Amino acid sequence: MRLTPHEMRRAAQALVLVLLTGCGGDTPTPMETPVPTSISISPGSADFTYLNETRPLTARVLDQNGDELPGAVVWTSDDPSVVSVGVTGIARAVSNGATSIVAVSAGLTATAAVTVQQVASLVVLLSGGTQEAVAGFALANAIVVATQDRLGSPVGGTTVTFSPDPTHGSVSAITIVAEANGEAATTWTLGTPFGPQCLKAAITGGAEVTISAIARSATPTPNLVSGNQAGGSGCSGGGGGGGTLTVLRADPTSLETVTVQTTVQNDGDAGTGGGFRVQLLADGVEIASADLPALAAGAEVAVEFVAGPFTPGSHALSIVADADDVIVEL
Repeated sequence: MRLTPHEMRRAAQALVLVLLTGCGGDTPTPMETPVPTSISISPGSADFTYLNETRPLTARVLDQNGDELPGAVVWTSDDPSVVSVGVTGIARAVSNGATSIVAVSAGLTATAAVTVQQVASLVVLLSGGTQEAVAGFALANAIVVATQDRLGSPVGGTTVTFSPDPTHGSVSAITIVAEANGEAATTWTLGTPFGPQCLKAAITGGAEVTISAIARSATPTPNLVSGNQAGGSGCSGGGGGGGTLTVLRADPTSLETVTVQTTVQNDGDAGTGGGFRVQLLADGVEIASADLPALAAGAEVAVEFVAGPFTPGSHALSIVADADDVIVEL
């Protein structure tokens, strides 16, 4: 069949349309190769306040589009004697000072500024505790304390304040700046009261340590301590607090008695030389007593009372050693 010129033109146009349709659509864009473009360290700086403190650092490598890329990071410290760094980016304080931590990856470099400045948070007694001297005289050995950071490394340059409890004497230096090894020392002259005395060494921030000493008489003298006070420091508020009594039942009826237990000790440096009487008081009134034998220096005896019945309500019990004041004591 022969086509007319018009039909031939129509057929050519249709062929062109088919060819155009068959070749249409978006041509895929070639994938862009990620290129490491920047590197950063987080955190960008760090301040260490005690030796052997550690901080984790992380490095982030980004490509030209701001997307994060994986890759090995090499960590170094400009001064490992100040701050060292491990292969995983863990930084550790070694000594006071300042340096930089460097992260390198894919030819890129980032740095973080780090400083170490110890802060004293502890004060501990090194020597001079639990001494004895005649009341009003200086202890034979100096009181030596050390200021330390939170992990126990010495901190120099910290101001230490020494303060005896009221009536507990004086010190040769009240405020002292600790030496490079953290040590500070003072000489303690005891007060005139006999028995336990106390001195506090404190630093800014509230950390403190209490040092105790015993003031003796020039002549060996007994000293009776009641109510389980034996061995107490006599510190806090300038004098020893009361000891404890053990009441085996704290809620008896008005028809029942109670058992009260305590101890009496001679913490002086001489025996009592004779016996003495111990009182049990209820609301300041004697309700029972016991006669005790002579006590040698350092000796202790247990005392037990049966008391009551009591009237309804609460009652304050107390103990008085040497109720008749027959023993000359400190």
